[in-house]
Amino acid sequence: MQIDSTSTANPMVDAGRGQEIMRMAFRPTPARLLPPEERRAYALAYPDRNPSAARGTGNSQAKMTERKVYAIRRAADAGASLQHLAEAFAISVRACRHIARRTSWAHLPEEN
Repeated sequence: MQIDSTSTANPMVDAGRGQEIMRMAFRPTPARLLPPEERRAYALAYPDRNPSAARGTGNSQAKMTERKVYAIRRAADAGASLQHLAEAFAISVRACRHIARRTSWAHLPEEN
């Protein structure tokens, strides 16, 4: 039996097919392709995708504690200004908004 060197049975013979295989091998994870809103929903739906990631005060770079996060949530729910809360806790308004909306520190359960 002879092997035809021009056969497309070997994907590396066809340069286009070989490039496609390489692109498929190095594609980013599907979550990275999602729009930001869906990416947040994906992260909340699959919280253990990176179980080694330190969360909350377990992260050495954390500026907040669980007590402060709960205080911000309570105050924001009561109608406090995010600007005033951010100044009081020495964080950015953006960080305060994410805490109040529960997009950051989402691993903390709701307070009883």
